[in-house]
Amino acid sequence: MKKAISIVALSATFLAGCASHEHHMRQLGDRLHASPIITVRYGTVSIAPEPIVLDLRVTNPAISWRAPAGFTFPTDAQRRGIEFLGLVVDAKGNPVNLRTDPNALKAKDLSVQGGGREHFECKFSDREVTCVPVAGKVVKNGVYRYAIRLRDKDGKLFDGDPHVTPAD
Repeated sequence: MKKAISIVALSATFLAGCASHEHHMRQLGDRLHASPIITVRYGTVSIAPEPIVLDLRVTNPAISWRAPAGFTFPTDAQRRGIEFLGLVVDAKGNPVNLRTDPNALKAKDLSVQGGGREHFECKFSDREVTCVPVAGKVVKNGVYRYAIRLRDKDGKLFDGDPHVTPAD
């Protein structure tokens, strides 16, 4: 009997630990989507996670990118460190929706509708860029492509074009 009680107690402790682990992993995921990790390797800029999912249920949801060590964000108006390019659309002009089709960004004939800057307001410094959606402007269930630009200590420019998808 004592052995059975010990097994039940051990199982309950293990399951509680699993639930706690899942909770911590969810919190980590939330933090990564709010503050994605930028790396530059062999001249390629990578963002993790990709795409970033912006939680619109949060009041004033923000995304903050921090330049990796040895890099800065350009802050000039023409080539900013983060620039929202626009909504990704299919050949028919419909917004790409990753919630209904997780492979939508792999489709051919995708394009970007301009006007991305109208949907996000960003604050810039040479080491950090923080962007929030403009109230009433973000198309929910869409995917936005943005440009990311970094300069190394020698002034060489590196860039990429990842995505943000709002979700509610």
